[in-house]
Amino acid sequence: MRVISAAIFLYLLFPLASWGIDKGDLKELDPAKANQVFDSIMAEVYYVKNARGGAQVAGFDEQRAQSKQPLAMREPLHFAVILYLNKDAAEQTAKEQSQQFNQTMKVKVSNLHLILKKQYTMLDKPLSTSFNNPDMVVFEDLSQAWVYPEYLMNDKTKEPYSTTIAGKKLVPAFFSREEAIAYQKKITTADQTYTRVGSDFRSFLKFIEERLETDAPVKLFGYQSEKLMAVLEQKG
Repeated sequence: MRVISAAIFLYLLFPLASWGIDKGDLKELDPAKANQVFDSIMAEVYYVKNARGGAQVAGFDEQRAQSKQPLAMREPLHFAVILYLNKDAAEQTAKEQSQQFNQTMKVKVSNLHLILKKQYTMLDKPLSTSFNNPDMVVFEDLSQAWVYPEYLMNDKTKEPYSTTIAGKKLVPAFFSREEAIAYQKKITTADQTYTRVGSDFRSFLKFIEERLETDAPVKLFGYQSEKLMAVLEQKG
């Protein structure tokens, strides 16, 4: 993404305890399996694009850039593109920044797995020091920056719930807690109940990695998971 932007300050927007997705979450993956893990994620992310055609970038002062604590990130950040799992959050941000900067901001979409693959190739790169070469950070939405994927556990067997889509057995997982709850209600019966199990994104990536060679690997769905499942079914 080409980046031309004025700085905004992310730490004014979110609580200090927020955990977003940044490249620090990717460090524990097995290099031989990393791409398989990323391909197990089916999610769109949304970002704000300014009138010049560049992605809007958040700038951080030097003190915050050198410390993980103020933002509670895995990695310190200096310049980063902010992406949202919830499209509504990106649209609200675009609206507010259009007024703030007196220019038309638009919302663009990208695939999260492609962004993660790109970030994985940059693990050994130093902290971004330029708007023209930013890092990235992903949040769920404006009110909850915390990214906490969940899957469903069979209360009898204590094993992850699995289903079959397009003839392939998989463990469905969800970025959206609301959609995880809705799916939980959908599959629950009088004789069979399920518990939602979640973790921070770094730990969840390891969970995905651990199940790659099982008969039911994980598929992590973004917002509008029902629609994404239908797309996966059609692709076969």
